[in-house]
Amino acid sequence: MTITKRLLVLTVILAGIISCKESSTGSEGSLIQTTSIQSDVMDMEVNYSVYLPNSYGISKTDFPILYLFHGFGGNNRDWPQNGVKTILDKAIEEGDLPELIVVMPDGMDSFYLNDYDQRGLKYEDFFVDEFIPAVESKYRVDAVKEKRGIAGLSMGGYGATYHAFKRPELFTFAYSMSGAIGIGGNTVNIQNMLEAKSASELKELPAFTLDCGASDFLYQNNVSFGDYLTTKEIEHEFITRNGSHTWEYWTESLPRALKRLGTALN
Repeated sequence: MTITKRLLVLTVILAGIISCKESSTGSEGSLIQTTSIQSDVMDMEVNYSVYLPNSYGISKTDFPILYLFHGFGGNNRDWPQNGVKTILDKAIEEGDLPELIVVMPDGMDSFYLNDYDQRGLKYEDFFVDEFIPAVESKYRVDAVKEKRGIAGLSMGGYGATYHAFKRPELFTFAYSMSGAIGIGGNTVNIQNMLEAKSASELKELPAFTLDCGASDFLYQNNVSFGDYLTTKEIEHEFITRNGSHTWEYWTESLPRALKRLGTALN
């Protein structure tokens, strides 16, 4: 792509962030905004929610960023409706991680992939080529790998794992909660993707954690994937405890994820 074409693409991306719909919750301190971006790649408007920390409105600093994915059948409001603001506020207040921006896009049941179910949604292209550049231009983001993480639950756990392992140059941290990994169907086989990487490329993968409840129907999938990572000598952590595929489990997992993210960012 020529420099002229790259500039044109960037102009289109930045133009796409303009939205007539934006709302916020939280009268003081940190807040959650709900807004949208017009995607040229998918020819539609895509909603997302964003957490802005306490000092965002008064500080001129650039902040780390976490992309936080929801599960199948959900949308960008899932995490906000299940207490993400309270969890983030507490983690920051207790010093487990620095103030940061958390962005929660509507995954549109796409598994965060291109054309997962023949709807023609190029969600992966949208997320990488449009969404990340637009968000990190709109908000004060320290837009470097070392300050960027990705996490998610179920479908979002798969999506976070897939994007982190496919594009390790973008993310320093990835965390999968009850990840829908190894389910087959139209999802991309992450193990096959890793098999195509060289030994030196595998060493560049971000810090990674699998977290899955012992009663979760996806537990064995996660165990098998963890075993595969071990055989490939890919550094990772596997966490399990009592619990199943529920919000109770995920809201208990998120503080663990944030503490590990804080370590990675520091």
